[in-house]
Amino acid sequence: MMKPILNLGADPIASATVRTVTSCVLLSLTFFLNFEIFKAKRSLTIKIVLQSILSGFLGMALGMSLLLIALQKADAGIVATLSSTSPIIVLFLIWMLTNKLPTIGAWLGTMVAIFGTSLIFVY
Repeated sequence: MMKPILNLGADPIASATVRTVTSCVLLSLTFFLNFEIFKAKRSLTIKIVLQSILSGFLGMALGMSLLLIALQKADAGIVATLSSTSPIIVLFLIWMLTNKLPTIGAWLGTMVAIFGTSLIFVY
């Protein structure tokens, strides 16, 4: 749905900012709601807060901005296909950060995803 809007001249960074700020406000509201599902399972520490901020910045701010810039400049099908491969990249990041080797099923799934993505681009 964003491609037509971007084609009309909308700025991808401004669009990503609107999406990120909206998400931040709505997520912050859950902090003040008194529902059991929104309560923290363990107490907040500085480390958890910093990890959450980093995750939000990389995922929502930077990731969404780059996705919308790519969507503005390239074919929507190619952008959607490539952006859907982000879980493959996350597998490698988890391996690097935790030093835990992913299971054989994760590796097989990664190979199938890479093969499937390459088939899309070949045909």
